[in-house]
Amino acid sequence: MKYIGYLFVLFLFPSLGITQETLSARDAVLLALEHNYSLQIAENRVDIAEKNNSWSEAGLFPTVTLNAGANFALQDNSNNPISFVQESIINQNFNPSVNVNWNLFTGLGIKITKERLALLEQQSNGNLMAEIENIALEVLKAYNSILLEEQKLKVYQSVLKYSREQYEYYQLKEEYGQSSSLETFQFRNQLFADSVTVIQQEVNIKNAKRNLLVLMNVKDAMSLEQFPSLTDSLSTPMSAIDRQEVLSNLNSNNQNLRNQFLAIELQKKMIDYQRSFLYPVVSLQAAASPSWGNVRFAGSPDQSIGTQSIVYSTGLNVRYNLFNNYKTKRAVEVAKIEAEISEMTYDQMQIQVENNILQLFDAYYVQNQLVDLNEQSMLYAEKAYELGKAKYAQGLINSLELQNLRNNFLNAALSYNDALFNRMTVYLDIYKISGQLQLSYSNEN
Repeated sequence: MKYIGYLFVLFLFPSLGITQETLSARDAVLLALEHNYSLQIAENRVDIAEKNNSWSEAGLFPTVTLNAGANFALQDNSNNPISFVQESIINQNFNPSVNVNWNLFTGLGIKITKERLALLEQQSNGNLMAEIENIALEVLKAYNSILLEEQKLKVYQSVLKYSREQYEYYQLKEEYGQSSSLETFQFRNQLFADSVTVIQQEVNIKNAKRNLLVLMNVKDAMSLEQFPSLTDSLSTPMSAIDRQEVLSNLNSNNQNLRNQFLAIELQKKMIDYQRSFLYPVVSLQAAASPSWGNVRFAGSPDQSIGTQSIVYSTGLNVRYNLFNNYKTKRAVEVAKIEAEISEMTYDQMQIQVENNILQLFDAYYVQNQLVDLNEQSMLYAEKAYELGKAKYAQGLINSLELQNLRNNFLNAALSYNDALFNRMTVYLDIYKISGQLQLSYSNEN
């Protein structure tokens, strides 16, 4: 399947075609939408709902049935003294028939059924859009998770590089007797610790890539060894979000609320459908039954009598259920209760969604501040670490002080990247809950 046309938060990311070397966030989502099994199942359910949404499925048109029967009878009167013909008589008949049954009135049940089928089609489309949103959100978070792990790896590699350089330097000084073995051991231990951290981080990157491959379902076409480089960045500038606009359009844009609203409408239609059984059913029947027969004596196969007839019938049938142990009445009352439950569920969901979006906006405001603060902290920690390395080379500070500056830089850099990832995650959650994380697509065979 191929998705064309899309309107979605992916405008945040550059529009690049997928190649063997690069992969953008937009391409990752489109690949997932093309191959994801859950989406294919949801799409098939839409096809089923579209096929069922017809007047013929609702029962508007008459039903026509064709029946055919062949009968063979042998009547032996050879030992029957009171029979006029004391012989064996063979009677053969062929009886086809065409029957037409048309419900003329069912208490508006046909009209209500058609309206329910239309709502079910809308519900299937709504479920499909919700599935698209969920898949897109999962893919984008998995994509950004890889970016986070790769940025952490770069930080770990930078401190590992310095630890290796210092270890090699002091190992050389020790060979010439200009350094104590304590300093050599200290930098060697640091080198081993940093190496272990880098190896563990490489494993984290592989696991993050595996998660994205599973979501995209392209394991046969893409592997860890041939995984393309990611073209987007955690520090991509965010477009502004109008808080008041999101809140005012929440009911019409949030896909979960829209689906629940359709559930309410379906339940209301169910009330009308159950009420339709309180009315009589008027139906028209018509039939045509030709018959061809052959009668002959068993002892005289060459002598036979052929018969032919045709019967036409038509009638108007009125069926009214006088008493069925109040089953219809209970069904109507249950449908009303179910409709009330659906409305209460919608109100509860609306409150939860509004509360969630307000929390997300507050979290996004905080995350923006944390990104700025962590960025400043990282820059100052990096400068302090660089100055510390220069002072350590001049002998102005000892290795323990340098280690402290190194750890400050490492923690600040990791916190900064975590803040970028958290801000992106909250941003995507806002787009998801506000209904803007949607794709419109068409299917080409």
